[in-house]
Amino acid sequence: MFFSARYSIGDAESADKAFDHDKETKWLDHNDWQGPPTAEDPAWIQVDFSEAQTVSGLAITSANDAPERDPENFSLLGSNDGGQTWTLVSKWIGESWDERLERRSFEFNNGFAFLSYRLSVSKNANNDGLLQIAEIELLGLEK
Repeated sequence: MFFSARYSIGDAESADKAFDHDKETKWLDHNDWQGPPTAEDPAWIQVDFSEAQTVSGLAITSANDAPERDPENFSLLGSNDGGQTWTLVSKWIGESWDERLERRSFEFNNGFAFLSYRLSVSKNANNDGLLQIAEIELLGLEK
């Protein structure tokens, strides 16, 4: 697997930290100088597989601090052409986390396998210029 993101702050809060099965680490998108994520300029984090995978759910764990940095509007996208085109897998609007390091899961129907999955965040809580996620899990992956 290969991980990438629109932005991150060095190795300590890079894209791979959101997939390391450790809720004490996090990915931090630091586009604060240009404002919060929007539909036109979303924050995103991506995982690429060597073989296409079908997922049936997504789990996101809020980070350790700053609830205003939690994702609020986000979508899961899939691609089979290296990210040239993206297919909407599922979308969520108005989500929130009540606690720090809280894991929430989101199930959906998906019959398609993709080589790449991208979590695209178009709004975070309180329109903060930073976005952070402790952990992302793609559920239902083939082992």
